[in-house]
Amino acid sequence: PLEPPSSGTAQGRVTKGGVRLKHDAHFGGRVTQLDWVAGPDGAVRLASGDEDGKVFLLDVTAGLARAAKSSSHHALLASKLETGLQQVLKRGDRDGRDSERGRNEWAFGSPVVQLSGSSRFGVLAVSTMRASFLVDVATGTSSQIGKKARNGVFGCCLPVELPDSDVFNALGGGGEDDDGQCRPVCVAARPGQRLWVAVGSDVKGTIKLSWAGPAGGGLA
Repeated sequence: PLEPPSSGTAQGRVTKGGVRLKHDAHFGGRVTQLDWVAGPDGAVRLASGDEDGKVFLLDVTAGLARAAKSSSHHALLASKLETGLQQVLKRGDRDGRDSERGRNEWAFGSPVVQLSGSSRFGVLAVSTMRASFLVDVATGTSSQIGKKARNGVFGCCLPVELPDSDVFNALGGGGEDDDGQCRPVCVAARPGQRLWVAVGSDVKGTIKLSWAGPAGGGLA
């Protein structure tokens, strides 16, 4: 039988095999997507989404720091860590309380089909069966990409490099919005073999994919 969740926050402990972090945000549900993302504070987070539309950000940096500090094997664990990781743990221990006050859980009301994180911008793209969203890791705010909903398994991603396409080239490679601020470029799949290209959550253009047939080798 399933046991009720013990708390709404992540917990960690040191074991013989390493550090184990856990949370109960997806209790009773099935996790469908995972991805990594870092915020402006440098903390590394593991994003997870489930079949109920819940998305949770686990602050791995702060979790490691708390687990190491509370463990009786803290000195042994620290001695095996490289200097860079030790500094990350110290920062997570110092900033852990602040990050816990920020929002780390969302309910989008539809199964999550894809997660795509960008540590450069500190954002997480969330695609559900009904729509795609952009989550700001630092502020916890979320905004829907585009205004038209859809129904189906359509993904959304944050490309590292922009392809050579008229729509992408029109953005000038910078992904700047009307205020001149640099925003992440998102690509969201749509019905009818279409792709939305958005700067932040604002759709700037549509790419129409066409099937070239067996001789052409695929999509064009």
